[in-house]
Amino acid sequence: MGLGVVLPNAYKTKMGNTNNTFGVAWANQRYQQQHAAVELGTAKRLYAHGLRMHNATYTGPRQRLEIKLSNSATTPATHSPFFSTNIGTNTQTTVFKGIYDYPTMLPNADPAKFRIIFRWTTPWLWNPASGNFLMEILNSSAAHGNYTVDAANGETTVARSWGQSTSAAIGTVGHNFGLILYLFDEPAPPFAKYETFGQGCRGTGGQAGVIVPAAMRSSFGNTSNTYGVAWHNQRYHQIFTGSEVGRARVFVNHAWRPENRQDKGPTRTISILMNATTVSPGAISNTFASNITGTQTTVFGGRTITYPNMVPSTDPMEFKLVVPWEGHFIWPGISGQHLLYEYRCFDTTSVAYYPDAVSGNTSVSRLWGTGPTATTGSRNLNYGVVFCFGYQGPIRNVPVLVNDGVPLINASFDVTLVGAQPFATIAVLVMGFSKTAWGTISLPWNLTPIGADGCFLNVSFDLLFGVHLDANGRAKFTYAIPYYPSLYGAVWHNQYFIFDQSANKLGLVFTNGGTATVGGL
Repeated sequence: MGLGVVLPNAYKTKMGNTNNTFGVAWANQRYQQQHAAVELGTAKRLYAHGLRMHNATYTGPRQRLEIKLSNSATTPATHSPFFSTNIGTNTQTTVFKGIYDYPTMLPNADPAKFRIIFRWTTPWLWNPASGNFLMEILNSSAAHGNYTVDAANGETTVARSWGQSTSAAIGTVGHNFGLILYLFDEPAPPFAKYETFGQGCRGTGGQAGVIVPAAMRSSFGNTSNTYGVAWHNQRYHQIFTGSEVGRARVFVNHAWRPENRQDKGPTRTISILMNATTVSPGAISNTFASNITGTQTTVFGGRTITYPNMVPSTDPMEFKLVVPWEGHFIWPGISGQHLLYEYRCFDTTSVAYYPDAVSGNTSVSRLWGTGPTATTGSRNLNYGVVFCFGYQGPIRNVPVLVNDGVPLINASFDVTLVGAQPFATIAVLVMGFSKTAWGTISLPWNLTPIGADGCFLNVSFDLLFGVHLDANGRAKFTYAIPYYPSLYGAVWHNQYFIFDQSANKLGLVFTNGGTATVGGL
């Protein structure tokens, strides 16, 4: 995180002892937070500030904010309920104004990670000779966000005040309490990220996917249902027996069977979270939190999706209602663990969309509650929608490039291949510095004319790495990013290709592409 300042200083190496949403996502609010000058130290130029996630999971809300900085005319001990008194004659500088999309919050116990970053539009000069540090936040959003961040209670070096209006003149004072801040004394580095793009082409490897419950792999269920699929204003859990999910693997989507219906594909705003839980289907709790073990993986985070139209099918291997994920989930395949699927729907209008389901199967159970943040709900043992995880088609798979981790400075991450032809011994990872051109060739380049039907070259051929393929058609390449600050913001692109003589005339199959951006945080 560089040499910035953590406020209060006492929380530089430990997590806070509370959390709060005031000054973060509380709508129609004026908020001030003051810190003692001694905590910031000598005069310096500041460029950004960060907030710390705590041990919670939230979908990131969108908020309209204005953030102003100044020295304070009061001290934390004398912090006034009159906002103008705290500002005094000091000039406020607006360092952020506009819409801020908070990132999805995942449980955090690392005090070094301030992943909610506000990059200021202008640097601000801190001068301790002018008084203490004062941050003012005006939230003009129409609705509150369900989002709390790490905070400190009982610290004499911090105080705050808040009023229920962005133009409030007077508010309520909270002494010895404040959000934990990180102030950047150098430009905030970009977030490390890895984003996939483009498409791969079908090879002869892989499987149709993992169909659960296992009894449904060759036959249709005996009912249909929309809970956990498209039901409005709902939180939903469905647990599958882990032994039926099988060995460790990476999932990048899920899919349902259409059964004998013709429902129009609705548009839904949903979140999907996956988890390896120790709770079996028969022990599913009516309390949502009790079904979750460890950390859930958000694979689709509060976004809008239009489901495919439902067309009747007579083939139980066809799961045509595919939901592509934004991320991937690594199923560990450990004995005693079961697969937990969580669905949250934020829409309030009902729709008719009923995929295939099964009743009377002991390998699956479900729980549903009203509202996407419901804490308890109604259980239904031995019942669930039939799923296929990792679906790529009933006959041939498209090998997929996914990432495990992101390119952080001074750390490692993997670029992984799944679903390849298992009898090949080597895959090749292409590393290119362009995804728009390779010499005189524009990218993506359609390889159908040279014998690779439906395949595209997505990245330039600059570096090639041979990678061993295991018997399951998986491979990975590990990047180790050294600690060189000059690498911040560096970008490259990847794509795998596999030798698969039976797939096409060229004998090569290609994955989708991926773009790495080196960063921190």
